[in-house]
Amino acid sequence: MGRGRPEPTARAHPAPPRPWTVVVAGTLSLDDLTTPSGRALEEPGGSAAYSALAVAPLAPVRVVAAVGADGARARAVLDGPGIDGTDVVVRPGSTYRWQARHDPSTGGVADERQQLGVYAGWIPHLSPASRAAPVCLVGSMAPACQLAVLAQTTARLVVVDTMEDFIATEPALVRRCLAAADVICLNLRELRRLGGPATEATARSLLGIGRTRAVVVKGGADGVRLLTAQGDLELPAAPVGVVADPTGAGDALAGGFCGALALRGTVALDAYPDALAVGLRAAARAVSAFGLRGLVAPAAARPAGG
Repeated sequence: MGRGRPEPTARAHPAPPRPWTVVVAGTLSLDDLTTPSGRALEEPGGSAAYSALAVAPLAPVRVVAAVGADGARARAVLDGPGIDGTDVVVRPGSTYRWQARHDPSTGGVADERQQLGVYAGWIPHLSPASRAAPVCLVGSMAPACQLAVLAQTTARLVVVDTMEDFIATEPALVRRCLAAADVICLNLRELRRLGGPATEATARSLLGIGRTRAVVVKGGADGVRLLTAQGDLELPAAPVGVVADPTGAGDALAGGFCGALALRGTVALDAYPDALAVGLRAAARAVSAFGLRGLVAPAAARPAGG
């Protein structure tokens, strides 16, 4: 009897590379939010929360933040899959509070107040794992806190967001933070606060200072503009039905951007446009509901690619 053909040997396919880890440093807060859609009191939020929830569907994320003894609800938003809250500390005092009344006619904040609480005098400490994360997103918080994070990270890609209040009160410290970033994220009002008109030339003047090689100017419903030494590119905002609450849109944008680059394991400039498109979709999810609700929707409801 003849021998049958040998069964083909299954070929082993190399496993896809694991996404890089992103460390997100910023605030965890309890917010008082007023928009045309209503009002929410003691709503969990903060730059670290919005950014981390935007990163988590794409790449592992470690959070560096602080809460007070009253911050259990603010801390609980990090209990989802893919988020490591080891570096979140509980300090004596009150959790950071942020109050805002959003003005739909301008797309900005008509009235904004903050109570730093435990963030007053806090010096962030990064664990060895957080220091070694290849991507570091430093969200909006006091520039002294941002500088402490920047002094500890060894990330290949550093992204820094800022806040208009701090540009007004601590401009020198803010500029030190910006010079330590590969990518700066800021909106038009923040750009004006840095000096001069909110123009492409003003944004471009930030390039080449320190390690900065890209500036992302956030325009709300008008999308974003990416500026690099190679030129600039405008990307439209992702479609959204009703804007329920614009809080955290910029933080989600930065988180989605960092998560998309970490997923691909790259810091190449030519990957930035696609990564920003992912960030814009995260921002659209964030504004579709009050607080963090738009970012904690079931995974099946999320748009493809983040």
